[in-house]
Amino acid sequence: MSGPMLTGNEPAPGGGGRALVALSLAALIALSLLLPLAGCGGSRENGGVSGTVQAEVVSGPLPERIDRLAFKLLKQVTVEEAGGNVFLSPASLEMALAMTMNGAAGDTLAAMAGALELQGMTTTEVNRANKAMADWLARLDPKVTLEIANSLWAREGVEFSPGFLAANREYYDARVETIDLDAPSAANTINGWVSEQTHGKIDEIVKPPIDPLTILFLLNAIYFKGQWTTQFDKGLTTDGDFKTSGGTDKVPMMTQSGEFSYMENEGFQAIFLPYGAGKTGMYIFLPAESSSLPAFIEGLTPENWTRWMSEFAEHEGDITMPRFKLEYEKALKDTLSAMGMGVAFTEQADFSKMLVEGSTDEPFIQQVKQKTYADVNEEGTEAAAVTSVEVGVTSIAPGERFIMTVDRPFFFAITDDAGKVILFEGALYKP
Repeated sequence: MSGPMLTGNEPAPGGGGRALVALSLAALIALSLLLPLAGCGGSRENGGVSGTVQAEVVSGPLPERIDRLAFKLLKQVTVEEAGGNVFLSPASLEMALAMTMNGAAGDTLAAMAGALELQGMTTTEVNRANKAMADWLARLDPKVTLEIANSLWAREGVEFSPGFLAANREYYDARVETIDLDAPSAANTINGWVSEQTHGKIDEIVKPPIDPLTILFLLNAIYFKGQWTTQFDKGLTTDGDFKTSGGTDKVPMMTQSGEFSYMENEGFQAIFLPYGAGKTGMYIFLPAESSSLPAFIEGLTPENWTRWMSEFAEHEGDITMPRFKLEYEKALKDTLSAMGMGVAFTEQADFSKMLVEGSTDEPFIQQVKQKTYADVNEEGTEAAAVTSVEVGVTSIAPGERFIMTVDRPFFFAITDDAGKVILFEGALYKP
């Protein structure tokens, strides 16, 4: 069975009352073990991801589309934040909104697909690709923790389409709960699930009281914890200078020497620091002193990213970088509207496939929120989500030793070892 093509030619329904669909995303990252993506726990019963590893994931269409989303999202959010820290999970955002798309039709479906870079795929193709990717990620590296969980919290008394619920159960292993959203305990119940999936790193995504017109919360949680393959020696960590827009801050700087996957050109230095068995890791891109982080982000394109990934090579060198914790929260309604899916947040939205046929309610999205956490230290990481900069060829000769001191704003991403799927990305201006 194939789903509707995401083109925007489907007819829109008419009439009825309006209902709000609240989307919440919870994402967590950790630099000391590995990244788990959460659906509702680690088991089938709790909504965790299971299934066989899908080898075709990395060569399929979804990873590149998530990368396109990642760069587009980062550019939009960094403009909105105007020099503030940013930490996002494009993978979490894509999964949560893909679940929501199972209830969308017409121009709304097309607008969401365009914003997420999923145009040209059917809903069924999107669903299958997400399931395959989640299964692959869950088994990517046995030495890291990577959990993905999804859940739907539906208002008691509202009749949702069996097909909408079934698709999210089948492809996203989503836990579906009917709940009295007017009850004082409702927010605590939903937040309890979030806290459990993120191992206590994120404990609130829904703030009471819940709007009486809200009929559904869709949540995706990703948890990652991974130890560095080669840990930093805590005894070598010392306070060092980190340049900020306001001057210089003293921050704990970690350092180690060894052989690393590394590349550089006149625009930046970049390094890959692996976790666990080396199947996942953190890419750090440090813009040159003559450039800036905004200029680097402007040049982040799928084409440049793919080229840069091919230019990494093993080199001996020294890496010095800040130890940092980062908590970030972002309401994404305005961001996603600017990215082209504004209709989904209006009364003209078409979510006619979300409710049973004949329903007079006409849902639209109230808000999309993402909350993230990252702890990057000597042991590893724990976490919970047109202009092109032309640069020259790699300028470091084979075997030449490098020194990389991350003492100014930089871009980082947590991905698989080939940089195929960007799970988390961040722009750090101030540790």
